[in-house]
Amino acid sequence: MWVDLFKRKQTHFVLWRVALGRDIPCLYIGEMGQDFEEILLRRSPEFPDLWEVAALECGLVEGRVYHYWFKVQSSCPYGYGRIVYCTDPVAYAVNRQVLDPVGGEPASVILYRRGLLVACDPQGQVVGEVEERGDRFLHLLIICLLIIGW
Repeated sequence: MWVDLFKRKQTHFVLWRVALGRDIPCLYIGEMGQDFEEILLRRSPEFPDLWEVAALECGLVEGRVYHYWFKVQSSCPYGYGRIVYCTDPVAYAVNRQVLDPVGGEPASVILYRRGLLVACDPQGQVVGEVEERGDRFLHLLIICLLIIGW
């Protein structure tokens, strides 16, 4: 069964997590200058390595830009079990001026509009439509990066 991450990313925050761990990953999300909150992800019933939470369940406000990370336990042998904040591996945009609380990873950026998660820059400028032919290449590239553990 094929999962279309980019289609699912329109309505859900998704984390493809192949490494097994005892923890439940969470979304660490907020607006600039405000408190960030943790929202637990759930394992997808269709794909055992896919963790997600619907944007509608996150209490997001229409028209606002959010910065976020996924908070997980490290599976690295040199820090196994340590809490890390990881930038969304399939984020549309990141803000390198906003770093996570402990490790210095840049924040992923998203706009919440009409119940959807929309690609934007850190100021809320919406990105143009992606060409259909580029989608297949991007899907394959992301799958390859996930397989090699990037």
